Amino acid sequence: MDTSLEIGGLVVHAPVTAGTNLVLAVQCLAYHRRLRGEAEARPRLWGAFFAMMAVATLAGVLKHGVRQKLSASAFLGVLWISNVTGGASTWFAQLATIRSHAPDGDGRLLSRLVGAQLVLFLFANLAIGPAMLLLVVDTALGLLPVIVVETRARLLGRREAGWVAAGLSVSIGTAVVYVTKLSAGPWLTHIDIAHLSMGVSFALIARGARSCPRRIGRGAMNASPTNPPPAQTSEEAPR
Repeated sequence: MDTSLEIGGLVVHAPVTAGTNLVLAVQCLAYHRRLRGEAEARPRLWGAFFAMMAVATLAGVLKHGVRQKLSASAFLGVLWISNVTGGASTWFAQLATIRSHAPDGDGRLLSRLVGAQLVLFLFANLAIGPAMLLLVVDTALGLLPVIVVETRARLLGRREAGWVAAGLSVSIGTAVVYVTKLSAGPWLTHIDIAHLSMGVSFALIARGARSCPRRIGRGAMNASPTNPPPAQTSEEAPR
């Protein structure tokens, strides 16, 4: 059932879906403004993640709310913006985790690998078109390793990493809502419920977007209660 609402003479289709997209965009912009001026790479990269998600969700306002008013080429452009910014947000999330936790040598290699994934995603969109399936696959492949690394960092005592892992887990969990099409009626569809879940996800990620106390090095990654990480010198201590 197609729902619509007239606002100031403009007929907005799927108004709840368009509205929740708009709320998500405002939420992401607020987090971006909070994080973009930080000195450390981790919060700045997560700030870039939120900037990309703000653009993607704003595109969703047009995609759902005024789709009938858009020409075919304009609608395709909206889909392109949504997919490209979605892929870029995954890339920034990967870089934030790499810069936070990977040793320098491994970090350079991993940065090249996630950059290659982004390029492959863009080429796939050029070859097939901005399909939602491509975005879903890219997001899953890109964020699952991030969740694993951030979870392990939390087990090593980094509280911020735990919030990020929880937030990304909730975000990926929204796929279940899409697949099952869990709905509360025509005015609160599975897409709307997924948007509410995304809002919770973003709040958790933003809470964990601060810098970790220190980067996880090889010694820390191998640490355990019986094999603690090496003590920090005054130069290595977090400031």
